[in-house]
Amino acid sequence: MTSGKVIRVATRGSQLALTQTGHVIHALSQAFPELVFQTVVVKTTGDTMQSGILKADSATKNIFTHEIENTLLHEEADMAVHSCKDLGVQMPSGLVLAGAPPRRSPWDVLVMKPGVSLETDGLKILSGSIRRRLQWQEAHPTHEVLPIRGNIDTRIRKLQEHVEASALVLAQAGLDRLAPELGNCVIQTLGKAEMIPAPGQGALALQCRESDDELLHLIGSISDYPTVQSIQAERAFLAAMNAGCQEPLGALATPESGGTLKMSAVYYFDDDPRSSQRAEVTGSLDRPEEIAQKLALEFER
Repeated sequence: MTSGKVIRVATRGSQLALTQTGHVIHALSQAFPELVFQTVVVKTTGDTMQSGILKADSATKNIFTHEIENTLLHEEADMAVHSCKDLGVQMPSGLVLAGAPPRRSPWDVLVMKPGVSLETDGLKILSGSIRRRLQWQEAHPTHEVLPIRGNIDTRIRKLQEHVEASALVLAQAGLDRLAPELGNCVIQTLGKAEMIPAPGQGALALQCRESDDELLHLIGSISDYPTVQSIQAERAFLAAMNAGCQEPLGALATPESGGTLKMSAVYYFDDDPRSSQRAEVTGSLDRPEEIAQKLALEFER
C-alpha cells in the first residue's frame, strides 16, 4: 500500500469498543508503520437501546453491527472492529469476516459484593442476558436474576447502588480490557460447568469488503489461526441451530494439542432453566464447520 494511506476503521463509540479498536490499530500500526489508521465512530441501534431511548424488544438482530456494516458497504470506512459475539451469522453480501487477533478470556465472571455466599437462598443476581439467566437459575434455582442494561461501568455502579442485589454477571474479557473500578467487589470466574459463554465471547471480529485484497492481507497478518477457527466453529454452530445472538444458547470451541478443537454447548428449548440440553464434541482444528454440524446433531429440536 502507498505510504501515508489512511485506513478508516469503524467501531462503536463505547469505551470498551474504542479500547478494543485501539488494540487492533496498535497491532496494525506496528506491522505497517507506513500506513495511517483513523477511527470512525458509528452510533448503532444497540447503543440507542442501552441509553433507554428504544425498548429492548424493538430490535433483536445485528443491533450493534448493522450501522457499522453499512459504513463498509457505502465505502465510508475500510474495515470494522466488532465484539465477535455481536456479529450476526448472516453477513451482508460483499462483506467478510477477514480475521481475528488472539482471543482473550471467553469466560463469564461474577462480580460480588463483599461477604456474599452463593449458598444463600433468595440471592438477587443482575444480568441482561437470557443465556446467563437460564444457566444461573439452572445451577441456583433459589436465586432470582434481575435484568440490567448499560455499559460495564454503568452495570457495576447499578450493582453497588442496588440495595438488594448481591452480584452481577459480566464477560471477563471486558473487565480485563477496561480494568474498571470495582470498589470492594470480589471477582469469581465461572467455568464451563457453571456458565458456557456466548459464541464469540472474548474474541474480536475484523470485517472488511470481500473485494478488498489489500485489507484482507493486512488483517490476515495480525490474525490468530486458532482463534479464527474457534469462532468460525461457534458461528457455524449458531447457523446450524438457526439461532441468533439473542437465543438462550452457549457455545465454546477450545483449541487443544494435536490440532484438535473441542466444542461444548448448552441450549434451552424454552424460557425454563430445566429445559437445557448439553453436548460436547471434538474434531479437527482445520474443519470448524464440520465440528459445528456434528455438535448441532446432538441437539433434539
